[in-house]
Amino acid sequence: MTTQERRREHGFTLIELMIVVAIIGILAAIAIPNFLSYQLKSKTIEAKTNLAGIKTAELTFSADRSCYLSVQNNGWPGIVPVNGAQIPWPVAATASMPGALCVNPVTGGAAPAVGTFGDVG
Repeated sequence: MTTQERRREHGFTLIELMIVVAIIGILAAIAIPNFLSYQLKSKTIEAKTNLAGIKTAELTFSADRSCYLSVQNNGWPGIVPVNGAQIPWPVAATASMPGALCVNPVTGGAAPAVGTFGDVG
């Protein structure tokens, strides 16, 4: 065996390695934006699903008691970021519900509910 034949058997040339790296780079440039897009879509669908569950629970509560739960501001920031950043849960928040709010869908008026709801908070 000559020296050239032995050299060929031991590995790839620099050109071959550079071509493989370039192909991997091109594939990554195509795949990464698609992956990020699908990740954003899945987070959006998850948020919509969670909101639909909250809506269903609120409608069930309203149908059972003819009123809606009230919501109090527990120190949430005024602007919620849309870049996927997480907002920490306020330390002052409690597990108890502040009460219920009866809403008149015809007039749009609302008044605090009178009575107690044993299974809420």
